Amino acid sequence: MIRARTTLLLWLAATLFMAACLLIAGAADAWLAPAPRFAAEEGRLVIEGERLLDCLPPGGSGYEPLQDGLRLYSNRDLLFRAETDGGERTPLFIVARGTPLDGVWPLLTLCVDREPEDGFFVTSREWGLYRLELELPPGDHHFRISYANDRSRFPENRDLDISMIALGAPPPRWEELVRWRRASVIPAGRFSRQRFAEPEGAALRLWQGGALADDVFYPAEGMQKVSLAAEAVDGSSGKLALLVDGEQVEQFDITDDPNRSYRALFEAAAGLHRLELVSLQGEILIRHLMTDGAAPLPPSTAEPLDLGAGLVIPARLLDVEAEGRLLEDGSRLLLSNGHVGRAISNDAFRAIRLTLIARGELCGGEGPRLLLMVGDDQLASVGVNELEFSPYPIELELEPGEHRIRLVYVNDRYVPNVCDRNLYIRELRLEEAP
Repeated sequence: MIRARTTLLLWLAATLFMAACLLIAGAADAWLAPAPRFAAEEGRLVIEGERLLDCLPPGGSGYEPLQDGLRLYSNRDLLFRAETDGGERTPLFIVARGTPLDGVWPLLTLCVDREPEDGFFVTSREWGLYRLELELPPGDHHFRISYANDRSRFPENRDLDISMIALGAPPPRWEELVRWRRASVIPAGRFSRQRFAEPEGAALRLWQGGALADDVFYPAEGMQKVSLAAEAVDGSSGKLALLVDGEQVEQFDITDDPNRSYRALFEAAAGLHRLELVSLQGEILIRHLMTDGAAPLPPSTAEPLDLGAGLVIPARLLDVEAEGRLLEDGSRLLLSNGHVGRAISNDAFRAIRLTLIARGELCGGEGPRLLLMVGDDQLASVGVNELEFSPYPIELELEPGEHRIRLVYVNDRYVPNVCDRNLYIRELRLEEAP
């Protein structure tokens, strides 16, 4: 019943969106005349600051100017006209941030010349870069960007902020605005493009024919590596395809084992690449995708620490791929999904006890959840549910040699004015198991 109701809502949303575009198509050209026309400079059009306000149709409310952009707290449109040189792919970039409500992020849709184009969810509270690729003939074009799913329930609001629109080429300082990079953890609910997907706890249930997609930035050319946490539901099996820039690079046979991970290698040039997961068969529960490239550790941490008879690694010596900061008490605060870890060397096979000293701030009655990774292998999962620093021991076995140990934070959550799930790490201890 839930599935049927969700499907109906998706169909209604798509129907309403199409109807809105058809309404534009039936209107006279005079209706579109108020849309400002902007000219590109050196092949790129950038709309920001007061120019964003000029894109709002006259009248109405539901918006607020910001120092670095425009806030929409009700469903509103931004209209503008621009001339393009045409070509197979004309990129449109939008710098935006959003606030979710009921686990759903703000949705942006796009009409060009009265025809519906792509859309995406704004899945970050921080400014981030979102990209659409359009097939446009040369000439003058009318653009309509719509905030489509506003909702409020006191004291929470689903709001959308827009800082910049760029057409033809990325905006200035775009690399600073990339949301996912090599060595990121993308929770299922944070993919900006979701088709036939339904939230199920911290995961997404992907129906057959459904897809998740987003852009990932790779800083250098070479072999790239991803690791997927997924399982088939209802005791069945499933098939899932991984596409990179529209080309299939891997097909996974998904089992109902909740602890299994699926890995793939592909070659990619430096730059932004669209990663897409498509369900080919069955219903599949997607937890997260790790975009962990096959690059070496940064030079500052390339020398592994010797395990010896035991090892204590304070937070300040851990490699970090997450938002956060080092606190005065020596602990590290993680404000977003990501990972911390360190390379170690071990001179003999041995059973090891790894103890994490950490504390968590709860949201929705649940604390931070961490995955223990040694190299590419997921060995354990641990929930940090204590408000005070406490030990969390994990038993593992290590072969002789060098190992990269990582703790991956996978369930960050923030509800404005209600709760904020954060993780604090003081140290890692490694010793021989008793």
